[in-house]
Amino acid sequence: MTYTIGLDDGHGDFGVTPGKRTPKFSDGTFMYENAFNKVVVKYLDEILRRCGFKTILVAPTDADTPLSTRVRTANNAKVDAYVSIHANAASGSWGSASGVETFVGASAMSKKLANNVHNQLIKGTSQKNRGVKDGTHLYVIRNTTMPAILVETAFMDNEYEAKLLLSDSFRRECAIEIAKGICETFGVKFVEDNKPEVKGVSVDKSTPKVEVKPKTTIEKEVNELEFSSPTLKEKLEMRVLSPATKELLVEKAVAELGYKEEWKTKHKTNQILEGDYMAMAYELAVYYAKYHVCE
Repeated sequence: MTYTIGLDDGHGDFGVTPGKRTPKFSDGTFMYENAFNKVVVKYLDEILRRCGFKTILVAPTDADTPLSTRVRTANNAKVDAYVSIHANAASGSWGSASGVETFVGASAMSKKLANNVHNQLIKGTSQKNRGVKDGTHLYVIRNTTMPAILVETAFMDNEYEAKLLLSDSFRRECAIEIAKGICETFGVKFVEDNKPEVKGVSVDKSTPKVEVKPKTTIEKEVNELEFSSPTLKEKLEMRVLSPATKELLVEKAVAELGYKEEWKTKHKTNQILEGDYMAMAYELAVYYAKYHVCE
């Protein structure tokens, strides 16, 4: 039997969800929560498919998809489980709250899924165990018709954990451990990645593996640029290379900049080159800075 998992990366990127970000780091930069959530979901999607699951992304773009739409998508598809990925926050200012907590629905299967995922995360990331908690007050758990959990992986307003959230190795580790918990719940064998690997950045006691893949032209160009902030470099790499971001760039270029509709077709048929996306991103940034921010 093939199971289908609904994957939900909480909120939206580029500041579309007010307040959902880290406090500012010493260099003046910060991270939007969805920048973490969506990458974990991307990796989790790849891992689950490798293990034989089907997946549905209930919020496939960088927009802040309404909770009702996310839930309706999962319910209509009759997925077997709903997994929502988040980063936590206490006060919004740098503080000491830390650890992993998992929110769960009322059903026995929800609790089984939550416990398996939570235990794997604790073992794999060495984070503080904040426990599995009742999540029936949360919209996506209360209104879904299948077992549902919401995972709060680390605190955005704990400076140490915020840096973990920025780390690709931590993001991959979270995806791996969540996938292991899902596999355990449904009795599906977890399939290790057999691609060439190198050691990633160590996170506490774990040493996640990072897939080695050829660099695209744009990645090479990014690596040739000089950055005073590693955070900004990572944001540029992640956002420009994201398929969801590319789709959003084309949509905004057509809607805001007067690009012809045929650009959407070119995007869907992979006829747009990396440099085109970069040019769109720059042009949109100038447009919004001139006509929106400065009003």
